[in-house]
Amino acid sequence: MRKYFFRTLQRNKKDPKQGYNWGLDLQAPHLYTIIFPFFYKESVKMNSFKKVFTAGLAAAALLAGGMTASAGFQEYPIGDEQEDTVNHFKVALVYFQPVQMEPEGSMLAADKADIHMETDIHATEGNECGFGIGEWIPYLTVHYKLTKVQTGESIEGVFMPMSADDGPHYGANLKLLGAGTYECEFSIDSPARQNYSLHVDKETGVTGHFWEEPVVMKWTFDYVPRNW
Repeated sequence: MRKYFFRTLQRNKKDPKQGYNWGLDLQAPHLYTIIFPFFYKESVKMNSFKKVFTAGLAAAALLAGGMTASAGFQEYPIGDEQEDTVNHFKVALVYFQPVQMEPEGSMLAADKADIHMETDIHATEGNECGFGIGEWIPYLTVHYKLTKVQTGESIEGVFMPMSADDGPHYGANLKLLGAGTYECEFSIDSPARQNYSLHVDKETGVTGHFWEEPVVMKWTFDYVPRNW
């Protein structure tokens, strides 16, 4: 292709009537060898751009639709995540709208509750009781006490172990005492309270031990009633 191109240029340059005419001979068959690949390449680029642009619009539409569909659900974190550096686990506390549970009647019905509160309790680095980093710790007894600062009234109980689409946790549907500031106190007993045992022999045992006294953690949050 390069050879034919330069031949055309040289022929035009030697023509005394045209002088230095850099135009190409449109009748020359070899010219299409030059022009066609160029326009074909540009056409492919344009088609690719259209495909990418169309795909981008579709993705944006899906994202917008997903955001609209999920706008009705929102978690409200309660304070910061806390970590027990002695027993090597971390605890996060959140609440959102009351949820339906199975089996029915296992806790307060969603239509009678104000919120669903849950706590995520996972092992951290250094846990030697057989739980990997980030793994949910089962068989805990999680006792809660929520005290409304303005009145001194309290509600209390025990969170149940349960599973949602984001994994296992402890939680409950709760009926609060109206709007206000609440002090949350959680008392967490180790799995040993529910007779969860650890291997301690040399061949198969773990080197860690469960805590013997409840671990107490506290948070404070402001509750504003919502129409879920």
